[in-house]
Amino acid sequence: LDIGSALARHEGLSERQLRDLPIHATSDAFDEEERTVLDLAEAMTRVPSIVDDELRARVDRYLTPTQQTELMVLIAWENKRARLNQGLGVRPSGFSDGEFCVLPMTASLTGTQPV
Repeated sequence: LDIGSALARHEGLSERQLRDLPIHATSDAFDEEERTVLDLAEAMTRVPSIVDDELRARVDRYLTPTQQTELMVLIAWENKRARLNQGLGVRPSGFSDGEFCVLPMTASLTGTQPV
């Protein structure tokens, strides 16, 4: 949970980008390539996971087939890890103490199944 926000911050995401993740599609904190990658991650995280032709075409504009494979493997791995942590009841461990921490969205907020 909180380690993801800490790692994202370490990789250069701004506080605004972390806060705007739930509204990335309309936020000017992200460029079009970043929005596309976030849309892909969101599509792969939904239950059921559906990546439609329109999204694939957008991803093709920015990433080579090899990059797409690497990204999708990473998204799938993080989904697996997140689901395991949820099942085990893993709770925040202080990695983002005093800073904004992205929390998992609930179905009532997003209209999708939580991860």
